[in-house]
Amino acid sequence: MYFILYFSAPEFVRRLAQEITVNEGATVCFDCKVVAFPNPTITWTKDGETLPEDTRYLTETVDNGEYALKISDVTKNDEAAYRCRAENVEGSSSSTIYLAVKGIRFFSIRC
Repeated sequence: MYFILYFSAPEFVRRLAQEITVNEGATVCFDCKVVAFPNPTITWTKDGETLPEDTRYLTETVDNGEYALKISDVTKNDEAAYRCRAENVEGSSSSTIYLAVKGIRFFSIRC
């Protein structure tokens, strides 16, 4: 008995949305789905740089090729372009989303 293995470069079958706007303090989740063989290595970046060492950033992987980045308690400093890059021996592919953050305005009234 013989098996034929078909290797394939990563392909996004569900890409990240192009842009999302949230209020400061919100939690946001970016998710996408990638098909590839062998399974790809996933790298998330913020404005082209490695994600900051911050417990508010949580990456998740599901067995069926779904990947997610969750950011809790969003601040204006989180406003950026986030990229998910999938890579294996056959090639690579990426998908990008821009996160816009609306600040919360406080008003003071003098009496």
